[in-house]
Order: sequence, then structure tokens, then C-alpha cells
Amino acid sequence: MKIALINTPSPFLGSDLLYPALGVLYIAAALDRAEIEYDFYDCAGSPEICIPKKYDMYLLTATTPQYPIAKKFAQDVEGIKIIGGAHPTAMPQQCLDDGFNGVFTGEAELGIGQILNINAGSKRIINQLECEDLDNIDFPNRKILDMKRYDFKLADFDTFTSIISSRGCAFKCAFCSNSTRAGKMRFRSANNFLQEVDDIRTSYGINNFIIYDDVFMLHKEIEAIIQGLRVRGCKWRCLGRTDHIDQKKIDFMSECGCVEIDFGVESGSQYVLDKNNKKNNVLRNILAIQMAKRAGIIAKAFLMYGLPYDNKESLELTKMFLDIAKPDVCTLSLFIPLPGTAIWNHPERFDIKIVDKDFSKYYSAGRAPQERAVIRNKYCNEFELMENFMNLKAYIDTYHAPAFRRR
Repeated sequence: MKIALINTPSPFLGSDLLYPALGVLYIAAALDRAEIEYDFYDCAGSPEICIPKKYDMYLLTATTPQYPIAKKFAQDVEGIKIIGGAHPTAMPQQCLDDGFNGVFTGEAELGIGQILNINAGSKRIINQLECEDLDNIDFPNRKILDMKRYDFKLADFDTFTSIISSRGCAFKCAFCSNSTRAGKMRFRSANNFLQEVDDIRTSYGINNFIIYDDVFMLHKEIEAIIQGLRVRGCKWRCLGRTDHIDQKKIDFMSECGCVEIDFGVESGSQYVLDKNNKKNNVLRNILAIQMAKRAGIIAKAFLMYGLPYDNKESLELTKMFLDIAKPDVCTLSLFIPLPGTAIWNHPERFDIKIVDKDFSKYYSAGRAPQERAVIRNKYCNEFELMENFMNLKAYIDTYHAPAFRRR
């Protein structure tokens, strides 16, 4: 059987060639372990999936904004089509209705051998249990990539790659796609993580990393991991919440090569944070950004506007937050109600109405936004939300331009 493994593109982003997507590379490693032969097609940087239509089976992954591209490809090609990823996990029946023969929900590595049992007449949903012992999962197969295609100049590092030390998230933010997965956090051992670091350094000469865990600061062996990065002379950045750090930890991170922390701040309105189950507060966000800056670490704030309960008041409070916290870098996203999240499943509980379910419009950053948001909330309709979003974007782009380092 001839099998094609496809990295679905993300043309809605400013660039999807900034760093390789890990998910499809983990699947490649699982296929290798199962001794299943395949051809890999990296479609990042393309507007759609354009590959030879000569295969018996096509394997794809997709987030919600990627799904229309994957769907179009599946409907245009003959053969067995199998899909996994965040969107299929949230809406598996939709994927079957749209022409896919098999849908993996959850983490597919342990069930990869089942793909050979799917045929052209199949309509199967394969529910996968989470991998409990992450040390038993093979490292992502980066050898199938042409690393020279990736535009590392868009980042602070000359060359870098993404890596994870855990899976899952301990929090249940109402807007986050992690809520589609009920599992607990699971951690790789420090030794296993550093083995992958050494493999990357040896194979590619890359010594700089983005640790792409949802909440890296919660890792049980964080000190051993970052001490290991320090010994190897690595530079790295990570994502994190602001409620699991203090000045001592941030100073230690800086000493061990951390150059940037990307904080999920979302809003300067405590009311909006509380209503969306963020389980954090504005003051803590301000203090964490200031601590990072004090340690010489670039502090990046991820902001989101258009959430349930956002209005002109929360817009002004977010501006005030920026004036006080002064993050070095700021990224603003438009809220999208992702399938499977609490807001998508129960919009009435959040006093919103979803007015558009065209997933080709479900991107939050990168490409120029639509003329309206895809929801209306208790205070603003979809046009008012977009107007406020553009107001905040202009504030960030102009008034704070001297203060922010922007990529």
C-alpha cells in the first residue's frame, strides 16, 4: 500500500515556515516504529495541499483553521483518507460526513497500527487513550524535513526548533482547545528531554529551542531540564502562565539561557478573565512581566480580544494594562470559538451567539481579519467587536511601537 503523510499548510498565518509542526513528525516516528512505509509531503508555505494523487492512503492532521484545506483535499482525491488533530478530536463525525474514512481522536501514536485496517468503505472513529509514559514515545522524526525551508530569521535565534517536555494542561480556560482533551498533564523525564536536545544538536547543529509546552513552569523536573540546557550552552524560550513563577525562578531561568517567556495574559479586565475561567489575575500578570524584564528576559504578552463579556471597558482596561506592564513584545489575537471548547459547546452559558460557522474564517492572527467577528456577546455585536479589536490593534501598533519589540 502506498501511503502519503501530509503536513497541512496554514496560509492564514503570517508565516507557517517559522518552525516545524511537531504533531505530524511524531506521527512519522510512530509509522517508522510500526515499519509502515510512507512518503512525506511538507505543504507548509503553500496555499493548499498540492501533492501527487497516486496514493492508496492519505494521512493528515488539522486544526480548525486548517480543516477547510484538509476537507477540500479529501474531497478532490481518490483513496483512503484518514485525519487526526485538534479539529477531528473535537468533531469526528463531521470529518466522516465530509468524506474521511478514518478519524483519530486524541493522541494517535499508540494506535498507529490500526490505520492499515481502514479501507475505502470504512467510516471509523478511532478513540485513542493518552500516552501515559512520554519517555516511551519516539522523538519526532525531523529527518524527513528540509530544515532549510524554514525562515529562522523571523525569530530571535539564528537557528532553532520547537520541542516539548510535557503534554496536557492543568487548566480549563473556556476558550482553549485543550479543553477538548480531558487528560491530565504528563511529563517527560529530564533525561529523555535532554537526550532529544542532544540528538538535535548532533544531527542539525541547532542549539536554540522553543519549549512549546502549554505550561512549562509546572514541569516536575524543570530545574534539571534548564540546568541541562545551561550546561549545553543552549538559548531557549518558553510559554507560561504568570501564576507559577517568582523572581528567584525567573532569575534562575535567565542564568540557564532563557531569553524569552511568552505569557498568556489574554485581557486587562479581571471580569473577562474570571468569566472565561482563566484562573489568574491582572496584577499577577503585571508583576510577572516586570520580573522577567528585571531578569533581562524578553517578556511577551499574548492578548486576545472579542472574548465573551469583552466590551469597550475591557478594551480600555487592556490598554491600561499595557501602559503599566510594558511587555517587550505583544501579540493580539481575535477570539474564535473553537469546536470542543466550553464556549463552543455551551454558548448560552457565556451569553454569546455564534453567528458564523464557516471555518475558513476561524483564524485568530496572521492574515488580515474579516469585517466582523464570528460571535456577538452580551455587550457588543460582531461588528462592534471587530471595531474594538482594530482599535486595540492600532493602539499596540502605533502608540506602543517605541516600547515593543515586534516580530
